[in-house]
Amino acid sequence: MLIALTLLAGLMACEKDPDADADGSPASVDCDDRDPNINPEAPELCDGVDNDCDGLVDDEDDDVPEEALDSWFSDLDGDGFGASQAGEKACVGPAGTVNQGGDCAEDDPKIYPGALEVCDGLDNDCDGVSDDQDTSLDESTRESWYRDQDGDGFGDPAMSTQACAMPDGYSTDQSDCDDALAEVNPEAAEICEDGLDNDCSGDAPECVFAGEYKADRAGLLLKGNSGGQNFGASLGVDDFDRDGQLDLVVGVPGSSRFTTQSGEVYVFSEEMRPGASPSATANFVSFTSQARTGADLGMMGDVSGDGYPDLLIGNQASSGEETVALYRGTSSGFDTKPYFFNGERAQRDPDDFGSEVAALGDMNRDGVDDIGIGASGYGGTERSGAVYLWLESDTSNESADASLVITGQAYDYLGLRDTVLGADFDGDGYGDLLTGAPSQARFYLNYGEIRYDRDAQDSDVVVSGVDEDDWLGQSPASGDMDQDGYDDILVGAMGERDKTGARIGATHIFLGAAGRPSAELSSNESVTKIYGLEEGDGSGSAHAVEDVDGDGELDLLVGQGGVNDQSGAAYLFYGPLPEGNLNTGNADAVLVGEVNGKCGNMGTLAVADLDSDGHADLVMGCPSRDTDEPGLVAVFFGLSE
Repeated sequence: MLIALTLLAGLMACEKDPDADADGSPASVDCDDRDPNINPEAPELCDGVDNDCDGLVDDEDDDVPEEALDSWFSDLDGDGFGASQAGEKACVGPAGTVNQGGDCAEDDPKIYPGALEVCDGLDNDCDGVSDDQDTSLDESTRESWYRDQDGDGFGDPAMSTQACAMPDGYSTDQSDCDDALAEVNPEAAEICEDGLDNDCSGDAPECVFAGEYKADRAGLLLKGNSGGQNFGASLGVDDFDRDGQLDLVVGVPGSSRFTTQSGEVYVFSEEMRPGASPSATANFVSFTSQARTGADLGMMGDVSGDGYPDLLIGNQASSGEETVALYRGTSSGFDTKPYFFNGERAQRDPDDFGSEVAALGDMNRDGVDDIGIGASGYGGTERSGAVYLWLESDTSNESADASLVITGQAYDYLGLRDTVLGADFDGDGYGDLLTGAPSQARFYLNYGEIRYDRDAQDSDVVVSGVDEDDWLGQSPASGDMDQDGYDDILVGAMGERDKTGARIGATHIFLGAAGRPSAELSSNESVTKIYGLEEGDGSGSAHAVEDVDGDGELDLLVGQGGVNDQSGAAYLFYGPLPEGNLNTGNADAVLVGEVNGKCGNMGTLAVADLDSDGHADLVMGCPSRDTDEPGLVAVFFGLSE
């Protein structure tokens, strides 16, 4: 009975103070009898809970053991990592602190333990090493450095390495074209004829013509001696005595040294070089007033078949003088006795026989060069004009006995100065004949072999300008511009207009080919067109075709007489020329005459190695518009400019 009462009393006591979580602390003292880890005997932890049931939590309770506290570090840059030295210990850190230390740059949020190591000279991940010394480096941030063997500051593009910092003997630059020579680099001055591309430009532009060249700074400047002479109205270059030195021939049609406007021609055979003052070694004159001898010149090749080039001298006779003089070259200079070609003496009015003299080459393949002479006034009042051809060496020198004659249409003025050209445009071995009629804005093309007289209107091809007064047919030239084996036609249209109606002038290029084009063409069908820029430019007044820069491509020199206050200019285009439209603003070099009319009305252009240095020189004739100025010839020497 007593035992039963005792058990009953114990059960009643348990029911009064239960220990539901069985942690040994009855509910009366346990502040959370559902969690055995919370009771008066439990250790206080940093978990936001009153673990020991003393009414205090975390940092409020001094009973939290030190090992349970976190170390807190000042995080000034907010990157989640604090200073390397810990601050106080606590369950919860003060504002601006974090419980991760080890930050080696407290002021840079991009630098902290575990950050991406990049090439910037900094220890981004705080592991004690940086950049190339850190094996965890992001290699994509390395730069390329180029071997600079010669120490000129420019590296070899073929020898490079990747690194954060530039290694010794390397450069950031990769444009050195010869890393073995310090004098060769993109900033070096080009030295002509040293066999090196000193400035690594690929074409040594300082050794070719580039930019603007004014006549008063030409390497050689020849001038007339009295106003109105038109010194330089025509010019030509050949080695007439075959001594290895090219001779320069200059026409002076306005000279009145013997009688009014009788004209004369000078030949300069002395050595041509920059700064020289050569004197004329030969002088051909007329004693007939208004003959204007030298208005046109023909570098005839070997007409006589004796191995020496010959010179044909034309005129602009308004006096009735109807003769053209042929001077044969010899080993000692020119034969002093000229061979005269005579115009139609029976004509009541002069027909301007000699207004054009042209070297046609060997058109009929008989071994002798052929001659074309224009008579732009032929045809009486209709001024149809004519071109006489001498194709046989033993033909009479009378125009009536010429091999054949091409006669123009009414007002063609066929045979005007600088309008006749012989070349093989279709590649059949025979010379073809181009005759321009600028006054009617057209030119005619006759394919060889030409054997009989012909009216120009019956020519194989007639090419007309875009406007009836654009002066198409002036200054024809030829050359295989596209290197397809066929001569191409280059011809001027000095009066061609732009879309606004301004007369800017143009040069048209028609490509030669085995097939012959249709009988009628327009200048719009030219493959390449080069225009002037401003009203009155007169672009296309003269042309010269030659390989100026020695790269194997033909280059083009285009003259125009109206620019720069009518001073005249010539524009150099290096080949190959693109198809389509260009203008003189696209030129690679510009030759500019003197101002105020001293070099107006552009004369003939030529390209030749006058100083025998193996490089082409540019020759520009500038007959003055001003009666007070004599005119000039400017020679721009290759490599010396």
